[in-house]
Amino acid sequence: MSNAPSVSVRLRWNGLVTRTDARNLIGHVFVDGVFVQDFQTLAEINEVTTGAVVINMGSSANRLYEIILPYADGVEFGGVEVDPAYVVTAAAPRTGPLMVCLGDSITQGFGGTDTRRSWPFLLAQAKGFRCINLGYGGRQTVPSDGTAAANLKPDRITVLLGMNDFLGQRPVADYKADLKQLLMNIHVVAPTVPVYVAGVTLSTQVLPIPYASYKAVAGQVITELGYTQLVGVDTATLIPDGLKLTPDGVHPNDAGEANMVAGWAAAIS
Repeated sequence: MSNAPSVSVRLRWNGLVTRTDARNLIGHVFVDGVFVQDFQTLAEINEVTTGAVVINMGSSANRLYEIILPYADGVEFGGVEVDPAYVVTAAAPRTGPLMVCLGDSITQGFGGTDTRRSWPFLLAQAKGFRCINLGYGGRQTVPSDGTAAANLKPDRITVLLGMNDFLGQRPVADYKADLKQLLMNIHVVAPTVPVYVAGVTLSTQVLPIPYASYKAVAGQVITELGYTQLVGVDTATLIPDGLKLTPDGVHPNDAGEANMVAGWAAAIS
């Protein structure tokens, strides 16, 4: 929070994201919950640099500033500067239901233009949720991730895992065992929290162990566990057309992200 007409946010780009094909530079500024501007560095990959994002609001008023860092760049927050005539104060704690999203790069937002166009961000906005995005590029299904998600004390959890198990051609039985254990781990910590589980989203990739074998696993696991907290989400409502919505055959573009929001929103109460 600050009452200053102009706020400067210090940032440090640490050069730790080393893949040009996986780097996304775009960050965002929201003021009082409204998008105001983007920012990014012009620094080359592996280059360490510092800079400031200046937010000029033109007049003095007490405002809430939110800085959303890029989803795929090494950026460190370095503090806020205002004219000495004005003050910076701590924001009130966030309120509202907390949604934790477990997933891989599809949940991270890779393929979309930026963070504010990713399906977890848009879904949280649409539902009035707080959101912790635990989507990590390249992530396969790891049972301990269920414990980590449940320990965040969420009100809702989404699970969208298996694409990298498919692309990596893990044995289907191993993927199934790990997904089942992940959901069991959630149940141990948070047995009443609704968990919305989707199978592997549509992919145009053709591999020896077929996509369909992995796609069927989520439904099988939900049935076998029988937990009332588990809600299956039909992946056809998330990505119905892989050619139009996932140009690389895996990651949704902006239109695909928006379609995923609609699919999740219809399932989540």
